[in-house]
Amino acid sequence: MGYGLEFHGLSLNALGERLRASTDAAARLIIAGGGAVDEEAAVEVVQVVRELAEPIDMVEHSSSGGDWFREEVIGGLVAEAIGADLAEHLLDRPLEGLVWDEYPSVGWAANAELRDAVARLDALGEDPAEGLPLEEAMIVGTVFAALRKVVADGVDLVTVYS
Repeated sequence: MGYGLEFHGLSLNALGERLRASTDAAARLIIAGGGAVDEEAAVEVVQVVRELAEPIDMVEHSSSGGDWFREEVIGGLVAEAIGADLAEHLLDRPLEGLVWDEYPSVGWAANAELRDAVARLDALGEDPAEGLPLEEAMIVGTVFAALRKVVADGVDLVTVYS
């Protein structure tokens, strides 16, 4: 079994409106002021994301590679290029008061945040994936390509990590 980080382009406002208008467990949590998301609510949020969003890309890792992926790839290589806070937000970030304690988790970044990150990435003048082992280079390259696409499309980014 493995895990994947999906990249989706959509409007955060539209996602929030849809979640608040729903009658599911996630909406009840939002209306109550937010809080920790249980698995049922997390699955419902992911269903809404997948329904509303344009899928962009996905990166995967093995079950045993979770720490490596979160700490060395996202928390290391990606964080060095786009900033630690933004990189962390790719894995999970409170959304409409919902806090992710369970998988699947949802992360997000507004287009303006991504524009700044992509500008920093482009200012490096070199490919951050160059010289990395093939698996790491492919993951890092896919992450950066997804961020660039979201910026170019003028939408926000929502990720699903499951």
